[in-house]
Amino acid sequence: MGSMTLAAESVADFDELRLYCNASAPHKILSDEGSIINLGYNPSATGSIMRLNEAHIKAPTRDDCEVKAVPADYKSLRELYNLIFPGELRDKEHFDYWYTYNSHMMRHNVSRAAAVFYDESDLPVACAMTQGENENAALISSVKVQSEYRRQGLGSLAVSALSNQLVSVGKTVWLFSRNEDTDSFYSKNGFIMCGNRSKAVIQ
Repeated sequence: MGSMTLAAESVADFDELRLYCNASAPHKILSDEGSIINLGYNPSATGSIMRLNEAHIKAPTRDDCEVKAVPADYKSLRELYNLIFPGELRDKEHFDYWYTYNSHMMRHNVSRAAAVFYDESDLPVACAMTQGENENAALISSVKVQSEYRRQGLGSLAVSALSNQLVSVGKTVWLFSRNEDTDSFYSKNGFIMCGNRSKAVIQ
């Protein structure tokens, strides 16, 4: 298993959760700092847990861009993969795993992505993607903008478009932010701080 995202209340049975984590054998666990510690792991990275304030959601509008939902076909997901992962991180084995996993998630409606196409370009230049969804909530991850198109509002456009899709079907939108710069970016896009997140890498 790749990564696991865990949402647990402070009163959760962490002994039982620890058994579940051991049986699932994830490479890493993402959660709030307290849950990582209660599971008996050492947090190796910290950041912010943020939630969309729906009162401040933005309506994405740009005359020079088009935002599209990404279908779960090979060509579309290959283009998305090439945008998300820099060239030095790409290889066939990694893509095959990523494609198999994400196409399965998207076809079962537990993940989705929005891509921004700039000035009639054939390839996406920005995107936002959910890592996982259930009936009530979604976790946004993989917000990327091609380097030459940064600081033009295209990342905000992708996040806003995806957030609107999720809110329209009644889902609370969450994300993990890595640092103060991304905190500021997401705050400008209607997200508020809810706590600290941690990552545990499982040996």
